Amino acid sequence: GYREVVLMLDLLTPTDHAGAYEWASVLLAHFAIGLALVAVLSAVLDAIAGEWIGGTGRVSLLIVVAVYLIAWEGLAQAYGAGLPDALVDTLAVAMGGLAGLSAWMRRGALVALSLAVTAGVAVAGVWRRR
Repeated sequence: GYREVVLMLDLLTPTDHAGAYEWASVLLAHFAIGLALVAVLSAVLDAIAGEWIGGTGRVSLLIVVAVYLIAWEGLAQAYGAGLPDALVDTLAVAMGGLAGLSAWMRRGALVALSLAVTAGVAVAGVWRRR
């Protein structure tokens, strides 16, 4: 109903989350968004292009990160919460995409790297908001 639509539209409002719990939740949500978008785009590109695009996962990761930063953070939200917030959100999207892609490719070191970077950003962000 109407209430659900209003709540969904509120998710589109850029904000620099002041609370540590809210900020960490949003960071992990961006990580999950990156993982999902890269997986879906990779599957679509693989189904359409097959062998024509070698490494559809890597191509998907680049496309998702670039489109997210430029189209979503830049155009849709006009960097409304500030450029630092947009860059942190984009980093989380990139790390989520990298984690999923690396797990699929069985590259444990890259999975660990993406998780470590995300954890480091999470600890720093939460610490700043304590």
